[in-house]
Amino acid sequence: MKGGHDRVDVARTGDDRADSDRADIVVREIEIIPNGREQSLVFNGRLENAVQHELDFPASSIPEASKIFVRLYPGPMSQVVEGMDAILRMPNGCFEQTSSSTYPNVLALDYMKRTRS
Repeated sequence: MKGGHDRVDVARTGDDRADSDRADIVVREIEIIPNGREQSLVFNGRLENAVQHELDFPASSIPEASKIFVRLYPGPMSQVVEGMDAILRMPNGCFEQTSSSTYPNVLALDYMKRTRS
């Protein structure tokens, strides 16, 4: 299986009742991940001098399925801010989904009000 991105369209039309001319359509872009195993390597340290790390890809790796993602932080606070971005998001979905995504937002807002941030 070859990896990549593709578009998925899901449509639901009404049945034989009066709403048969209506439809719900959802379109999503999805990432296709070939069969395999994700591996993550993390290197910590300071960039005070030149740094070199070696990565070995197995010979059995799936062609065009290997990615390298490098993330550099200027300081520890950058990681905290990135974590906040992952927590804070727009609520959507049913009541349970909305509640679970809104709760961290309420906690963060309460903290900012109490600390006057």
